[in-house]
Amino acid sequence: MPRTFKCLLIVLMVSIAGIFPAAASDSMVQFSTLLGFAERASTAYESPAAIAKAYPNTTRIATPGGASVLYFIETDHGERIHIVTVRGTADAMNDSEDRDTHERFDPVLGIKVHRGFDIVTQDILTDLKPHLKPGYTVTLTGHSLGGAVACLLGMYLHHEGGKVGRIYTFGQPKVTNRQGAEKYADLPLTRVVDQNDIVPMLPDGTDGKGNLFEHTGPEIILLDGPYYVSLPQHKADRLSVDQFAKEFYLSSLPDHAIKNYVKRLREKTSKSVEVAYRDRERYVVRQRPVGTKTEKDNR
Repeated sequence: MPRTFKCLLIVLMVSIAGIFPAAASDSMVQFSTLLGFAERASTAYESPAAIAKAYPNTTRIATPGGASVLYFIETDHGERIHIVTVRGTADAMNDSEDRDTHERFDPVLGIKVHRGFDIVTQDILTDLKPHLKPGYTVTLTGHSLGGAVACLLGMYLHHEGGKVGRIYTFGQPKVTNRQGAEKYADLPLTRVVDQNDIVPMLPDGTDGKGNLFEHTGPEIILLDGPYYVSLPQHKADRLSVDQFAKEFYLSSLPDHAIKNYVKRLREKTSKSVEVAYRDRERYVVRQRPVGTKTEKDNR
């Protein structure tokens, strides 16, 4: 077994066992673990050959269905663990799934879900399940669209009685409404977002009956340098909704790039400092609009 994969499995097993916090907490965030999964999400944008080279325990790389979303499975039979990584938006067809923001009721989950994300999820789920070994723990990860699909896959596997270890998403948009978020509040999900990233605030529309899309799971907000904010489940979405109108014009699509997440997380592996949500603006460098000047420019 490659040493890097073995080390990550040890961290995963400890997390699952409860020795480390299983989700974002006010006292400890395992940034080295988050970095490992962000690097997987980044590698998912590469070619199948590059994925297999980076992760030798890869047992399947596939692009099922008509949505053109690639995913790959790593398997460790000794530790009885699968790691499933889903690629994010990579082409115009993926983008059309992102923009299909209608909700539809899913009779299996018993909740309303984002239709575009669920279409992709169903394609991957059908392809994925025959390759999961009975009794193996499944950990899922992904960026952007891939994060949304990883979250939904976790819901389906959890509903079917599968052993879902953890779900780590980066820049994940919302996948369900308030009722769905409440029903799956115990999903072992950790969402990582960049303070300047607009995508986790989307979609912000309703299903026509006033049911806003909402997030489930605790949230880690990445600020500049070693700084971050950790929000528990019951605060994360409420604060995000409160800040949507205020911060929309300050948000940035470049900050949504997975390479930005990898950079931010790497900064925090040697030193990390948690700050209060209300103080986060002190630790953020905003992307300024073209043509504007800062005080430094005027010196």
